Amino acid sequence: MFDKIKLSVFESIVNNQNFDDEEPLLAEVLGSRKIFTQNPTEIGYFTQSGGQLHYNDTTGLGIINIPIGSTKSGYTKNKGQKAEKRQPLIGTSLSEGFDDYQRTSLDQIYSLDDLFESIHYLLNKGVLSRNDLKFLTLRRHLQKLMNIPLDRQLGQFNVIYWKELIFFTYDWENSLQKEECTYTYTELLLQYSGFKFEQLLTDSETISKYFTVVKHKVNGIPVIYTAEIDCGITKSPGLTNYVELKTHSHLLDNKLKTKNKFHHKLMKTYCQNKFISCKNAVVGFRSADFKLTSVKKYTDFELAKTLRASPIFLTRTCSINTDHIFQWYKLIISWICERKIEDSDECQVFKLSFKREGELMDSHLCFQTVKKEEANKIFKKVVPTWFREFCEAQ
Repeated sequence: MFDKIKLSVFESIVNNQNFDDEEPLLAEVLGSRKIFTQNPTEIGYFTQSGGQLHYNDTTGLGIINIPIGSTKSGYTKNKGQKAEKRQPLIGTSLSEGFDDYQRTSLDQIYSLDDLFESIHYLLNKGVLSRNDLKFLTLRRHLQKLMNIPLDRQLGQFNVIYWKELIFFTYDWENSLQKEECTYTYTELLLQYSGFKFEQLLTDSETISKYFTVVKHKVNGIPVIYTAEIDCGITKSPGLTNYVELKTHSHLLDNKLKTKNKFHHKLMKTYCQNKFISCKNAVVGFRSADFKLTSVKKYTDFELAKTLRASPIFLTRTCSINTDHIFQWYKLIISWICERKIEDSDECQVFKLSFKREGELMDSHLCFQTVKKEEANKIFKKVVPTWFREFCEAQ
């Protein structure tokens, strides 16, 4: 097993390089262009309201109020009822109501608690078996991993091995203490504009949130995670029904720098959608004074096509598209799961860190051992006592 994976592996992925027996993991994982051995599948869904999870409940799922695909609208009216006249979206302020905006705490955003409750529920219902559990995380954490070759910023993850399970979390306390805990007014306003855009497109007035529970396999490894859903085409569960909403600054010109920034946003959106087999995304463009200037809809096919035509450049000679970044994802997950743990009954914690080097392609992900005292502290914070006891009883 190699001790680090450099960004230069993208050169091998892009060039479809053949690997010899000296690099068995690379040969095994990258020898096939297929990403998933089992495509993302919805195994559960719930509404989060008042601190409680309500399973098989779509109350928190907002319905999009613009046409998507062949549908005219997510809304229907009763017979004899006059259609409601809607205010035009374009020109609407995305900053209205900002003064009352309350950010969710980072502890809540990155916590695995809802995932653990969902797994407990699905195991008891017979939807999952103990053999289905291997790599447990959130889509939010997986997205942070996918952002590494796009943002190329320093960051790290907690990788916890315990009883044949792997818990994977973004280490926000160390990675984001300077980045996110000191948000400027403008940065907070950017966050709020996305929240406001969701309100506009769904007429959502509820404070409930809606989540899907998803399972996929890469290289035979089951990965289970929850993902918060922005809205749906109808008030029904199902991955193909969900819609991802994004905001972006209005494209003022056709310069390469402007297009590259936008294509980075599209790549991140594609990755988020791919993890839940979501077929549709809607991007709202905002002006400098946070007014909605236009709205554009994308299917997953259109996102992939755009990024094949205009790939993301890592260097002048290496550019990546949607297939390449998910080949890299498959490699990273396989690499994490290949690590040999001597005593699986004892938790072992590692930091998976991204290190920048002078030469970009020498920048790499690497494992760092965490001392026992700190490892136990991380383990107890990430995995609550009740879930540890539940797993031990299985």
